[in-house]
Amino acid sequence: MKQKKQFMNPHEVPTIPGTQGWEEMYPYHYLFNKENPEQRKYENSRFWFLESLHNPHPLTPLDVYSP
Repeated sequence: MKQKKQFMNPHEVPTIPGTQGWEEMYPYHYLFNKENPEQRKYENSRFWFLESLHNPHPLTPLDVYSP
């Protein structure tokens, strides 16, 4: 049977060795929620994509920091 191609689930993307704790650099509303099962179900039901027309570059931690 032919396997269906699909994007990786954002909750299941592995952390690259040496980058542990990267989540602490971003505000909570920029991250996918791993604790709340209801929110996780909602996020998994959506199609996530890179919208590069209006946001061509990734946001760095210093660009999104709000004290």
